Amino acid sequence: EERALDDAELAARPYFVVLGTIEPRKNHLLLLNVWRRLAEEHPSPPKLVIVGARGWENEQTLDVLDRSTLVRPHVIEVSGVSDRGLQRLLANARAVLMPSFAEGYGLPVVEALSVGTPVVASDIPVFREISQGCAMFHHPLDGPGWRQAILTLSDRDHSATREARRKAAAFRAPSWPSYFESVEAFLAEL
Repeated sequence: EERALDDAELAARPYFVVLGTIEPRKNHLLLLNVWRRLAEEHPSPPKLVIVGARGWENEQTLDVLDRSTLVRPHVIEVSGVSDRGLQRLLANARAVLMPSFAEGYGLPVVEALSVGTPVVASDIPVFREISQGCAMFHHPLDGPGWRQAILTLSDRDHSATREARRKAAAFRAPSWPSYFESVEAFLAEL
């Protein structure tokens, strides 16, 4: 299925995707600060595609999105993407970025890895568990670490990029039966 989703035109320019409602716990502000830095340092930085609606209590993040002349040309906000469109977007991205402070499950990590797209995620327990060791991890406040991961993954030929793609391809999405088996095993231990 990954081959069917491959789109040379879409993948021609490096871009990264962050999925989820724009809200403080998702930590979009970290990525916008990284993109500000990338725009200052590089004549043609990769694009950041934010897939999700605007949430509440985000004045600082929304202010950057609406007013930063340095960041705006390199950030695309979209919502209401079809399932097929989202799969194409993920499959052709250099990586999915999940800098969240907290998550309930982290479905975007599973969705990205399921189509063979690398993931850079916050080093929080839920992401470690669901990624099966197939993601790259950084602290949600480690701007330099996120910036370096983005720069590295922008280069398709970099050895770390090839390794991240290999790990993503090795990911096996959990199935409902296996999920419930693990829940039952956990409950049996109580």
